[in-house]
Amino acid sequence: GYYVYAQNAAFGGVLNLIANRVTLAALQAAGAVKYRILHAEPGSSSYTPMVSAWTNYRWDGSDYVPEAYAADADARFTLPAAGAEYSIDDLLFQFSSYGMTPGKHGFQVVFYKADGTTVVPSAAQTVELFIDNTLPVVHIDSIKHGTTEVTACAIEHLGAAPDGITFRITANDPEGNLRSY
Repeated sequence: GYYVYAQNAAFGGVLNLIANRVTLAALQAAGAVKYRILHAEPGSSSYTPMVSAWTNYRWDGSDYVPEAYAADADARFTLPAAGAEYSIDDLLFQFSSYGMTPGKHGFQVVFYKADGTTVVPSAAQTVELFIDNTLPVVHIDSIKHGTTEVTACAIEHLGAAPDGITFRITANDPEGNLRSY
């Protein structure tokens, strides 16, 4: 409930991949203790392991304590403790998209048993995200105090503005991902 539902929206920045709680519990019951995140670049069907490091916060009964996550030598992560409460529940992976190629990226999750090599059979765990780190172009076209156009610096010296200040702003994004910008 604390995430904004996004549809037909580009993503960029620090992204969280969250597991489905019911599916995750079933995989853990089937013996899953490790997982690997696989990534495909835009236009590619070839998935390769992706690694990142992040911190989530686990409730210890009186406070949230930091719990670090990083991949092992085989690019596998340890599943969060079943039934534990975290600041971001069911967080599987957190990574920065900065520097990634703009476009539709594929992500897959493969789950493993304790030996680290036996795959836990499961339905395909794949998601595609359009990653776009290009910021929209925003321009302040004009500022008016009442009906008089003023410069940006002049608004600092207006004092009380009972007739208001009006801004005309233009925002543009090549992909049209402005939503309610």
